[in-house]
Amino acid sequence: MRNLRMLALEYSYIADSTGAALISLLTVLRRPHFRLQLICREDQIPGRTDASLGVGGHHIPDTAWRRVNIACPDLYLLMAFFRIRDYDNIRRFLTPSIPLRETHLQFGIDLFKQQRQDSDLSCFIRHIAWRYGDTLVTLSIHQWRGAIFQLQDIVELIPGLVRLLYIGLVEEDDLRSLFNLIACGVVRKLKQVNIQVQDEESKREFWSDSVRKLNEEFKDIMSLFDIEFCLKIYKS
Repeated sequence: MRNLRMLALEYSYIADSTGAALISLLTVLRRPHFRLQLICREDQIPGRTDASLGVGGHHIPDTAWRRVNIACPDLYLLMAFFRIRDYDNIRRFLTPSIPLRETHLQFGIDLFKQQRQDSDLSCFIRHIAWRYGDTLVTLSIHQWRGAIFQLQDIVELIPGLVRLLYIGLVEEDDLRSLFNLIACGVVRKLKQVNIQVQDEESKREFWSDSVRKLNEEFKDIMSLFDIEFCLKIYKS
């Protein structure tokens, strides 16, 4: 496995509350431009899941991440949060020294719990902007009929973002504000914008027309900035 350049694991597999499992991977993580992908699941939340069941419940201490940060300065870390809706539960996976470069938040379809308000998503964005705004390059969010979230807040809080991917409900005015900020050069490093609009059947005609107009209005400026631009209706 000398040529290994990417390792994808569930967070719980290397979370042992001591950091020993993560530190044992240093010889691999030190390789140039190595990618580590961690999947964080709702049934494995540190401090919430019963650790005696064998999977989940443990965390990776910040001291271990600090050592990784020092030893592997070019490590590309991706953390994917799957079906974790409460902001407080997401924070249990995160510590200040995590070298976070890319994060994916996927809510999926929840048939048994009441949909949370956008406050959880707003708090999540503010937290990663505060902690990881200098290192984060890719942000991906996939909601499913969740509360409407203001996308312009993302580029205002994380102006160094390179890729923004979003699936969910949106507002037309917010999309226009977002694209105007991009057109003004606020997000100077941005290279990809992919937004898929979820809509109700009753508003399908409205959104089809709005998406067409916004594409026509902003496609030229996106091309001028060499930004890969995709705005369309989400097809489930």
